[in-house]
Amino acid sequence: MVMKEVSRAKELKEIQGKPIILPIRINFSLDLPLNYDLRSYLQRIQHREWHSENDTGIILKEILRIFSTCQEPDLVEPVITKPALDNSPDSPPLPVADPDSLRETGIGISSKSHLYMGNYP
Repeated sequence: MVMKEVSRAKELKEIQGKPIILPIRINFSLDLPLNYDLRSYLQRIQHREWHSENDTGIILKEILRIFSTCQEPDLVEPVITKPALDNSPDSPPLPVADPDSLRETGIGISSKSHLYMGNYP
């Protein structure tokens, strides 16, 4: 559902210049990667973090400033991060696979790889 909302907001932004997207990570550190699709939509927009009630006032001021001035959030250079592949049962998987994390940069997929389509029955 979040992906569809962000996708639609990005489409409207490109067509109409609105809405303004302000990513707020709720108890989700900036150090933690977004899934591949969300990262592609949001990687250039400055994210905010909310961890406790102490952050509420700061974020509300930022939202009100953006609404009153119609000023876009700061753009940032995209950071290319590969999510760590953690097969631990305690770590939930990302909801969408990051294809870049499944192979080495600049190397094609081997015909013996489990990712190669010809290897499925």
